[in-house]
Amino acid sequence: MSAWSKYIDGYLLSKQLGDGKWLQKVCEHAAILDQKGNVLAKSAGLDLKAYDYEFANDEGASEKTLVEEGKILAQVALTGESPCKAGIRVNNQKYMLVRYEPGKKLAYLSKVGGGACLMATKTVIVFGSYNTSLQMTDGKSQNPGPVSYTHLRAHETGRNLVCRLLLEKKKKKKKK
Repeated sequence: MSAWSKYIDGYLLSKQLGDGKWLQKVCEHAAILDQKGNVLAKSAGLDLKAYDYEFANDEGASEKTLVEEGKILAQVALTGESPCKAGIRVNNQKYMLVRYEPGKKLAYLSKVGGGACLMATKTVIVFGSYNTSLQMTDGKSQNPGPVSYTHLRAHETGRNLVCRLLLEKKKKKKKK
């Protein structure tokens, strides 16, 4: 198991609670990509792949395009834009860009029944998705209610949990 895989299992798919216990199944899927979109580590069930996708263009005609999910995620995290005519797709599910914060290279995505958060660092892209029909180990659905979070000067929800954990890791490194 790589260090990135341990990070996904230990920090992205779970969350330590104030009482020292761990909350599991916080995210539906998580991945660490390099800045070109190559997968360094991913959670089970996440299949970032390349495939041809057929869709109706603006004129209503059928058109095919190559979807490279990892490369799309990297581009969205770095620029806030999808390089693909089919938009943002992960596990062959359609996502929509809800908000992009260029200074933080932070993207919030939405899909039917859930969403995701993407964040670019100097070396990697961190991805985490949530599905409101799935339950965490405390019985609540993924995407829990807001909790104050000063690092992002925003509110923490399941969709930006990945970003919070990434920033906490950076903070710990600075203390060393």
